Amino acid sequence: MTPSDVMAISKHLPVLYFYNFEDHGWGFTLHHQGEAVSAFDLSYEQEEVDLMNYVQGKFPDQNAVELLYISPDFFGICSRRRPSHNLSGSTPWWMTSKQSLVSKR
Repeated sequence: MTPSDVMAISKHLPVLYFYNFEDHGWGFTLHHQGEAVSAFDLSYEQEEVDLMNYVQGKFPDQNAVELLYISPDFFGICSRRRPSHNLSGSTPWWMTSKQSLVSKR
């Protein structure tokens, strides 16, 4: 069945298109009278994408992966806000801090 077939059917009755990308997210689109009337998409990775975009925008000349995951000190910016780099598997420092990187100017 092609997308045009689905749209043709939706002219006569509502069609719900549901998808599940397992570990990545899920969503749906409701088609009615030949148009998409409602849609929802949940990405399990969206917070990660937003954080990467923020860091890339804030530090365009730096590697965002290096800053977030490899560099233990984040160029000294975060060392004033968190305990020493912790590899014990406990809660990440950015989830426990009351301050965020957004407030740092």
